[in-house]
Amino acid sequence: MDFDDLEEAEAAEGPTLEERREALLRQARVEGERERFPFPAGRNFANGKMKMLFLYGGGVNQKVAKLQVGNVFKESPMFKNMEFFILEAPTDTAVTWHPHDSMVQQLRPFGETVYLYFDRLPCANSQTESWVGIERSFAALKAHLREHGPYDGVCGFDMGGEVLAQAARMAQEENDPDLKGMFRFMILFTSGSAKHLSELGLRGKRPQSPLRLPTVLSWSRKDENHPYTWYEETALFVAPECREVISHQCGHMPPKLAKGCEELERLTNFLEAMHTSSPWTPSDHADNAWSSPLWLPLGRSEPLKLELGARRRLLVVTDPMGSHDFDLKLERVLHAVSAGLLEKPRAAVPFKSVGCPDLTDDVRTSLEVCMLTPAEFVAAASGSAVSVESVTYSEKQRSYDWHSHCDQPPCLAMKREDIISTHRQELLVRTWADELMQGITFEDEDAVGIVGLGTGCFIAFAIARMLVKDRKVVPAGLWVVDAPTSLPTETTLRPAALIDCPVRYLVHSSSQVGPPWCWEVSTCGPFSMSTFESSRVVAKLVVDEFLAR
Repeated sequence: MDFDDLEEAEAAEGPTLEERREALLRQARVEGERERFPFPAGRNFANGKMKMLFLYGGGVNQKVAKLQVGNVFKESPMFKNMEFFILEAPTDTAVTWHPHDSMVQQLRPFGETVYLYFDRLPCANSQTESWVGIERSFAALKAHLREHGPYDGVCGFDMGGEVLAQAARMAQEENDPDLKGMFRFMILFTSGSAKHLSELGLRGKRPQSPLRLPTVLSWSRKDENHPYTWYEETALFVAPECREVISHQCGHMPPKLAKGCEELERLTNFLEAMHTSSPWTPSDHADNAWSSPLWLPLGRSEPLKLELGARRRLLVVTDPMGSHDFDLKLERVLHAVSAGLLEKPRAAVPFKSVGCPDLTDDVRTSLEVCMLTPAEFVAAASGSAVSVESVTYSEKQRSYDWHSHCDQPPCLAMKREDIISTHRQELLVRTWADELMQGITFEDEDAVGIVGLGTGCFIAFAIARMLVKDRKVVPAGLWVVDAPTSLPTETTLRPAALIDCPVRYLVHSSSQVGPPWCWEVSTCGPFSMSTFESSRVVAKLVVDEFLAR
């Protein structure tokens, strides 16, 4: 066969997997660029200065908000060219809404009454966290803008930023008459997005295309209140060419930016461009590098129905670290609860008291998932068309700690098992994938499903990528159960690495882990997530879903 014959043969086989991936991403970009943000006409609406609207975090008031604005902006040369206005939240409550006495004492000098844009039910960081009262804040914001708009920029912290991110979505996607043409840019500090399983998420009120207005997004990986992956997800909802990410070290608060620091310099560069309407592009700073090729939501292809007669083979990738130290953590949590050192779980009483998660169930279920074995999946598949096999770890592999770099997670809402962070570990997991799959082969008629458990999800992901890259096999499905949600940059930097493989993210209902964006960007195929109450249902859930493909 000469080269012409070879080229004709390759062409007859259709597009390569990489060509399919590129075509899916091109289509996703086209779909994402259809929406345009409705900007106001003009600029510098405060008599030549930039007119700014600030929305504060939960449980403070205008006095505190003025200090927060000063901390962020006063050292910037652009501060003199900005005039700030503050939107008071519509619901008042007592300062004792805050659960910690230290916060209550810090805020008391500013008054006994504080304000909320919404409250988090059943508690902060719940997988179903819903924002009770946010419709009232939307109404207050719209009324304010009708009377006082337009503004050059809107700026929000925590709850305030979450209201503004939703308002930007409503302006762009819903062409809301009270929000369109009301602001030109946005600055968000420590702001999350509506979760997949929240009331807004289930109503389709997460962004349906990337927001296309210039936006600064800033947060700290040392945030004490929420997983930083939540703030990362919000950044991905802004188009890459429109976003500037600025990390800081100040925890859960708007950062106090000192004169001369590079964070302030990048913020100032952004503000100068907005003030003069000069061309602006995101900087090449490392804060932007992890997300520069990524965005959400990705366009999704329709799930492919497996051919009749396809052999369904399910590969189980267990947790190589076994129980981790969840058994010891469970003992400590049980003791702390019985001693009154940890509060028992409770749902929030809206605008009266915050909710508390069920830490006992969280740790117990994490332990049970990590201890699941292939036997549970074999039993669930008994008598069905699914055959089950598994990888086998060496003793050396079982002794490796994938989370040794994060003995003290930066956030109470994140466990060390949620984080795998180094480039070395991405290189290592590729080696593991090759070694673990040496004795496992597939035929053309095989439909390959992969399920990862706990830390094993990282290895399952590497195996799935290896199958795509080296064996030219797109798995029929990838299920990840209680998976790490913070992965090395090198792992997630390539969107749609799994082409159009369906990806299912399953997490136990009491988990406080952040959004699974690193799994969501891995495919242009179907992506979905759901919760489960008990580890006992996991194997049957996965097998039943595989059979339904």
